[in-house]
Amino acid sequence: MNSNPSNGDAGDQGIIIGVGGAGIKILKALQDTAWRGSTLAAADTDGNALAETMLPNALTIGARTTRGLGAGGDPAVGRAAFEEDAENLARLWSDKELMITLAGLGRGTGSGVTPGLVRQARVKQKGILCVVTLPFDYEGEAAAQHALTSLSELRKLADAVLVVPNQELFTDCPRRRRPMLSRRPTPGSPAP
Repeated sequence: MNSNPSNGDAGDQGIIIGVGGAGIKILKALQDTAWRGSTLAAADTDGNALAETMLPNALTIGARTTRGLGAGGDPAVGRAAFEEDAENLARLWSDKELMITLAGLGRGTGSGVTPGLVRQARVKQKGILCVVTLPFDYEGEAAAQHALTSLSELRKLADAVLVVPNQELFTDCPRRRRPMLSRRPTPGSPAP
C-alpha cells in the first residue's frame, strides 16, 4: 500500500474505495472531479492492474489466495481474498465516518470483496454508501446471479445502494457509439 494518506484535507472524514477492476475505473474517472476532501483508495486482487492505477492508496488484497492474479471471476475467491486482508482493509477506513464503495458486481473481486468490506464497516457503525454496476446481459447468467447475491447482501448492510445496470447504459448512449460499446470481438476479428 502506498503511504500517501489522503487525496484530500488532513481532516477529511470520508473515504471512497474502488473495489476490483470496475470499481477502480469508476474511481479513476472521479478522482479529478469534486471529490476533494475525501481519501481515495483502491483495492484489487489483481496486483498488476492495481499497479497501473497510480492511485495514492492502493492495496493488493489476497496475494496468497490469488498470487496477485485476480479472483478469476469467482466471488468465493474474492471472499477469501477479503478475509486474508481484512485488517489491512480496515486500516484504510478506520478513522473515517463515511465510506463510499465503488464496485462492479458479477465477477470475483467486486462481488466477493465488497460485501465483506461493507459488513466490516457496519460493525463499526460507519456511514456507508455503495455505488455498484450490474453486468451486461452478454456476461451471462452466472455473472447476473453473482451480482444479485452480492447486491442483496449490500442492501441489508449499507445505508444506501446506488445501482447502475450496465445494460441500460446502451439506452443513454448515442446510437453512433452503441456498436463500439456492444460489440464483442470474435476470435480473429479486429478489436473495435
